[in-house]
Formats: sequence, C-alpha cells, structure tokens
Amino acid sequence: MRATDSRQRSNSSTPMLNRGRPSSSYVKGNDRDNGGGDDDVVLQTFTSKQAADISSTSNSVSSSASDAPAFTAISLDSALQQKLARYKRKMDLAASRLANISRQGGNTRQALQELNAATTAFSRLSQSTDPAYLFHTINNDATRAAYARYQREWDAYQKVTREGGLKHVHNLAAGGVGNFICFGLGGFAAAYSSSWLVGLAVNTVAWTFAEPLISMMRATTVNNPYMDFYMVRQRLQARAARERLDGTADLECNKKFPWQDRGSGQAEWLNASEWLDRTSWRGLWAGKHFTDDLIYHVYSVMYGLTNCLPEFLGKSLYDMSTWQGKLAYSGIRAAGGFVAGALIQEGMQLLRASVMEHTGGKETVTKPCAFWEKEAHYVGMLLVRIDNKLADHGLDIAAKNTLEQLKASLQLWHRKAVAKSRFIPSLAYEWRVMLQSRRDATGIDPEVPGKRLDTLASFIGKAASQLPGIAVGQLAGSAATRSALPWVRWSGYIVPPLVSIAWGFSFRREFEVVGRTMLGVGQAIARRCCCPVEQNDSGV
Repeated sequence: MRATDSRQRSNSSTPMLNRGRPSSSYVKGNDRDNGGGDDDVVLQTFTSKQAADISSTSNSVSSSASDAPAFTAISLDSALQQKLARYKRKMDLAASRLANISRQGGNTRQALQELNAATTAFSRLSQSTDPAYLFHTINNDATRAAYARYQREWDAYQKVTREGGLKHVHNLAAGGVGNFICFGLGGFAAAYSSSWLVGLAVNTVAWTFAEPLISMMRATTVNNPYMDFYMVRQRLQARAARERLDGTADLECNKKFPWQDRGSGQAEWLNASEWLDRTSWRGLWAGKHFTDDLIYHVYSVMYGLTNCLPEFLGKSLYDMSTWQGKLAYSGIRAAGGFVAGALIQEGMQLLRASVMEHTGGKETVTKPCAFWEKEAHYVGMLLVRIDNKLADHGLDIAAKNTLEQLKASLQLWHRKAVAKSRFIPSLAYEWRVMLQSRRDATGIDPEVPGKRLDTLASFIGKAASQLPGIAVGQLAGSAATRSALPWVRWSGYIVPPLVSIAWGFSFRREFEVVGRTMLGVGQAIARRCCCPVEQNDSGV
C-alpha cells in the first residue's frame, strides 16, 4: 500500500467545458487576478458529439514554438493558459459592456477604462505564457535537460500505467479503503454508542474528507464529463437563486457567462439564471447516473447479505446487548462494505472507460510523489533563472513586469508541487483547497469540493443521502428482524439497504444541489439584511 499512498492526481480534465485544453491541476493566482467564482470556466451547450470533438483538439496548445518542447507533461502551462483564458474573457466582457453602453447613449468613459486595463493585462500575460519566450529567455542548458529528462520519464510512466493491470489493483484498494474510512468507522461508532446520530456524524465527516484520499490512491482515473458539468451546473443554480433574491441578476457585471449561437456563431453574455434556462439537466443527469450511481446497488446486495447472516449462523450473532455482538455486527458489515467499495470503484472506472468515446472522457494517470518532487525541482530552477534575469539592471520596465507576472505564477505552482511531493502535506493541501474561502487553488479531482461553500454543500448532501436508509432501518427494519414471520424478517434485512441506495445514496448529488441552493438563498438574505449589494460580485 505504500506505493498507493504516495500518489496524487496529475490532472482532472473536463473536456465539455471547452476550456481550450485539458484542465490540469494548477494553482491560480490571487483572487483579484483569477476570479474565484463560476466565471472561471467557459460554459457552452453540451452534446456528446461536442465532447468527442473536443478531445481531438485538446493537445493543440503552444504548437507555434517549433523549438520549444510542449508542456503536456508539466502542468504549469495549463495554469498559465487557464489564467490567459480568464484574462481574455475579462477583455471580451469589457468590450461587450462598452458596446452596450454606447448603443444606449450612456457615458462610456469608465467602460473604456476597464477595456483598456483588461486589454493591457491580457497583452502582458500573453507574452509570459508563450513557450518560446519561456524557453529562450528563461531556460538554460541545465533547465532544458531537466525538463527533457522529466518528460521522457513521465511519458514512459504514463504508458506503462495505462497499459498495465496494476491500475485495477489500485482501484480495488482505493474503493475498499475508502469505504472503510467513509462508512466503516461510522458503523463501529454507531454500534458502540447505540446512537444512529453518532454514526451519521462520523460517516458524513469521514466521507467528506476522505474523497481526496480515494483519488490519490487510484493509479489512473477516467472522468465522466457529464458528472463534471453537472457539478458546474450546481454552482450556477445556487448563484441564480442568490442573484434573484438580492436583486443583482440584471446587473451588467453579472452577465458573465457566454452563450454561443450554433447557427450564427455569435456569442451572447448571460447571467446564471438565463444560462440555466437554455440548458437541461436531464441529459447530464442520465449521463452521470449510468456510470456513477446505479453501480452503488452493489452495496444493497452486500449489506443485505450481511444482514441475513443471523438466519444461518444464529440470532445471537448480532446481539447488540453484548460487546461481542456489537463487534460482530460492525465488523462483518465493515468487511462487506470493504468488498463492495472495491468492486464499485473498479466497476465505475470500467463503466466510464466503456463510454469514453460517447462522453469525451479521458483517462488521466495519477502522479506519484516522486514525479511531483521532480516537477518542483524543475520549476525551482526556472524561478532561480527569473531571479537572475530580474537582477539585470539593463532590463526595461515592460520585460520586468512580464517576468514578475511569470514569477508569481511559478511560485504558486512551485508551492503546490513541493506540498504534493510528500503524502501527508499532499493530503493537507487537498483539505486546504476544500476549506479555502474562494477558488485560489484547484485540487486533484473536479468531483471533490473546491472551496468552503462547496464543501458545506457536499456535507449537507452526504448527510441527507443517508437519512432515508437510517429512517427505514430505525422505524421498520429493527422491528421486522425480530418478527416470528420469516418473510417479515427477510424484508427487514433487505429493504433498508435497498432504500438507502435507491432513495438516498444514488441521489447524493441532487441533495447537494438542494444544499447549495439553500446556501445561495442564505447569502442573498444576509446581504439584504446586513450589507449592501456588491457591484462587482464574482463569488458563489
């Protein structure tokens, strides 16, 4: 397991967001420069054909520099490219606002200043994201050799990992260990405390904060773009509810989500509510339900089997009045959950892989700590070179500003690479991402919460998804298993786990939507009561 524990996801692609290239894990700059709300992604209408088409064009970045190696292996290029895309969207949005004000005969002075500032920022950053500029101006023979060596080793590792069978072992281990942490510990706590509330609390906390660990343990991960996009839609639903209540929906600054007409090719800027009105959640839900939800009925079967054991091994097996009975009950269920979790994790990855051509999903290789350490070393070498350049007294102001911007981005990426070079700091980094107030940094998996509000909504959804199974088990299951009628007892064994999955666990994402919307409404009420409406709001 040591090799498994030392892994971190290399990247987490979401092709259907049409971000221009695969969205590798990256560290964004400060919130002022990089946003932090829902406008950090380009939203488009989504079809399975589009997803498939996008995957064929995702590797076209930085091809203009013929003598500079591509950055497909090192994720810092993705970070800079994402930042460049956000700057361009700010420039486009400023131009759109200026045009609207001009048509209405208003004062265009402020809008023109905003456009000029956005254009200047975009132009400066464009130079720092040019691979030719980076390699010709910053690199020397040592850094080029370090990069080439890293890329050769990383390409070879990815090829072996994708083609080998060890990734299936990692999937099984991630699922089994993950289930034990998420639900096994809560099962022991509930059995020995005789309180379902204690079990619910332990399960929910453990489940929420164990998600990054599960992603880290997998050798590869096949993403489901329908799921990724479904999570983005959640954020917009909460934003739309908040904007309607606090009266900011019609503000020009909140019309920040582009909608492109497929006939004319013209883009229109919409607010969150308008964008949601033009899309449907049903196709996204169906796409993610097949690969990510139905397979959890393996839990129904496994927990149903463990519940039935007293019929064959004696009714004293689960005697909850003794510590032996409590240990047997919680231990057997934890073992069954371990097996079910392992099968589900492997089955989910196989299902996602089977529909990749339809969904546009990609298999990404988990980056071990050793490669993160090499990446940190390489980026550190670049930072030293930048410092040497900045110490040159003959440097003009424009070049100095460009180098400073590049240095700031590389410093953020270097801190992440250093943190993920060790297992415990890497896990701590992912938890920090989950608890940050805004999206200053992104984690290893788009399905894992990306900021404090996401984590709270996820916590609410996870807790709520457990309640149907708990309710049926407490109200009917325990009484049914003590019945003298065999069919009633068997119903008590089988129905609670079936309800737990069919009416609860399979709809955990939908419960998250409810929780996120409630939080958005709460934000709107708080703003109305406690503080004035912000005119330049980018949060969620």
